[in-house]
Amino acid sequence: MEKEKKYKVEITPEAKFYYFELLEYLYKTHSPEKADMKSIEIMNLVYTLDKNPSRGRIESKLNFHEIEHRFILYKITNRKEVKIIYTVNENQKKVIVTDFFGTEMDDKKIEKRNF
Repeated sequence: MEKEKKYKVEITPEAKFYYFELLEYLYKTHSPEKADMKSIEIMNLVYTLDKNPSRGRIESKLNFHEIEHRFILYKITNRKEVKIIYTVNENQKKVIVTDFFGTEMDDKKIEKRNF
């Protein structure tokens, strides 16, 4: 049986900032218990990328980069989702999370936030 590949998951300082902005939103719009639960679920989802990082869809808005960006979605409510945007460095076996982007935001901001 082939041994499962493991990638190291890193979150950039910018992505951490966006994550804390997301938490601020969650704690304003949800009960503390729900916000706690969602924040844990988001981080758990991020760290599942260590086993299969290629499962995310390609973020076409970032095709101008030489490095391919992918994303996975976390559903906050029936109408709101967050794109967890990341790159994969195969040589170093590393997943680098670059953004937590609310899908209700203007798509043009993705380029500015991930430059």
